[in-house]
Amino acid sequence: MNYQKHYNQLIVQSQLRILDKNVYVERHHILPRSMGGDNSAANIVVLTAREHFIAHYLLWKIHRNFSMGRALLMMSDTRKTKGRTTSKTYELIRLQVNKLAVNRMANPKTREHLRNINLGHPVSVETRQKISAALTGKKQPQELIEKRTIGVKKYMSECRIGKTWEEIYGKEVSEKMRLDISNANKGKILTNTHRENISKGNAGKILSDETKEKISASNKGRSRSKEARLRMSNSHLGKSLSDEQKKKISESNKGRVKSEETKKKMSDSKKGKVFTEEHKEKLREAAKNRKRLDKNPVDKVSKSK
Repeated sequence: MNYQKHYNQLIVQSQLRILDKNVYVERHHILPRSMGGDNSAANIVVLTAREHFIAHYLLWKIHRNFSMGRALLMMSDTRKTKGRTTSKTYELIRLQVNKLAVNRMANPKTREHLRNINLGHPVSVETRQKISAALTGKKQPQELIEKRTIGVKKYMSECRIGKTWEEIYGKEVSEKMRLDISNANKGKILTNTHRENISKGNAGKILSDETKEKISASNKGRSRSKEARLRMSNSHLGKSLSDEQKKKISESNKGRVKSEETKKKMSDSKKGKVFTEEHKEKLREAAKNRKRLDKNPVDKVSKSK
């Protein structure tokens, strides 16, 4: 029998056909690597499990060397098959093993175990490029893409909880990211929906004293448009301030010189308002203190000290 002829026919036939994506296949080196073959696309052919077994059987018949005999022996391991292995038996085993492997990989416990094993192992640039090249042009089900996207976002969110940018990215990278984000947002007009999303995202967040000082410093001397002032005013309507907040506002306003325009606005905003007796008493007391300080500048200076 001309084994080389049969082997060539099997390879050519496999190269010309198009298999269904649900068919189990294996990659086969046309010229075995042990005999000088490489991993190029021209030297790779896709075979079914049975065809793969037959291909190695024909290679062993053609060359009768150690490497071909060992490859065939591994594919016909009698310890797994409990008897003589044929191409049909091998195909059946491979299909069953593949199905079990797919189901095993779908198990969340297995995924978590594999993830923990790979944590802390740096991936080289070469390996990343190979993975990228292998995935380029491949179309994955939309459902899988959405699941992966949600999973990655959840994982990244959980990893960042309670951590600063410096802790996640390092000082140098975090400063550059802040600067890039700041420059990208300059002059950008946000939609009402975007503003609401930002507001919801910041709700309940506790800012550190350092962050508060930075925000305060950045807002000093900033001139806001009438539209921005109106939005800020409307956002505070109906809000009840705590005693601590009221005290801070009161202390920050002490000694501040108000312009005539500001005084007029404050006066107009109070027109028609109904104050409680407690509020009226506080206003009277504040007015008396102002008059006393105006009459006695020495007290005013000592109080400022």
